[in-house]
Amino acid sequence: MSMELPQFVDHGFNQTLQHFPVYCEFKSDRFTMDRLHAHKGYEFHFSYSSEVTLIVGDRTYELAPGKIAIIRPLVFHAIKTDRSSEYRRTVLSVEEDYVESLQGMDTAVADILRVWFPSDEIASVQLTFHDRDLQKVRQLLLQLEAEIRDRPAHFPLMVKASFTELLVVMSRMTELTYSRHALSKELKTIVDGMLDYLTEHFREPIRGPELAERFHLSPSYLYKIFKLGTGMTPNQFLVAHRIGVAKGLLAGGGRTISEIVGLAGFNDISHFHKTFKEMTGTTPNAFRAQYA
Repeated sequence: MSMELPQFVDHGFNQTLQHFPVYCEFKSDRFTMDRLHAHKGYEFHFSYSSEVTLIVGDRTYELAPGKIAIIRPLVFHAIKTDRSSEYRRTVLSVEEDYVESLQGMDTAVADILRVWFPSDEIASVQLTFHDRDLQKVRQLLLQLEAEIRDRPAHFPLMVKASFTELLVVMSRMTELTYSRHALSKELKTIVDGMLDYLTEHFREPIRGPELAERFHLSPSYLYKIFKLGTGMTPNQFLVAHRIGVAKGLLAGGGRTISEIVGLAGFNDISHFHKTFKEMTGTTPNAFRAQYA
């Protein structure tokens, strides 16, 4: 679908971000895009309506309430909606240099973005969050929008604080879906097959040579196309998926840490604790306490 749409760089919006590097606005209208566009800012697209399609390059994703799409700067994208009903969303765009300056000031910001965009091959990421997080996210977006619109005293400092807090809240969400730059149809089919296999068998011990044999590839070639298609190695994907499962179980409550270790595909509790802290910056018990 996206290949049929013309492309353009939105220079007008780039100028908006030059005047102030953060843009945030709630919108509600009947619209659909007939062109793919790109700009210099990271775009955070918060959808409050169903039956909305996001096009990123040659891939499409369905958006709905509780889903956030983050699109890398200068990646062509478009939104398709049903014109019969209003589309409600908040669009947050942040100029690339501004984001890089935040990363330089605080390594935690860099760590968050590295999880979302572990390599240049990742064009966008989609986050799914729990209903209980929705109110907090909306409060921060409303605060950002009001600060940028009204520009009270010291508003740039408040914008920076609110945006940083929003990054932290979003980083604690449980599910991520990556949009990868285009592979050939044949290679995409192979990578998607590997992703399906890893997702289905994540509780099992999966070794690279065995995975390569299953998909009739050499280990080095499998590693290369998997990393090109996902931005991660198979093992990195497997660990990230297991941690995502663990976060969902911890947030849901009702299970012991020992039970979660096995259900998330880890072999021992000490390795689970170490990996969870490395991936999330907090311990399993501290993470669970946020949802108590």
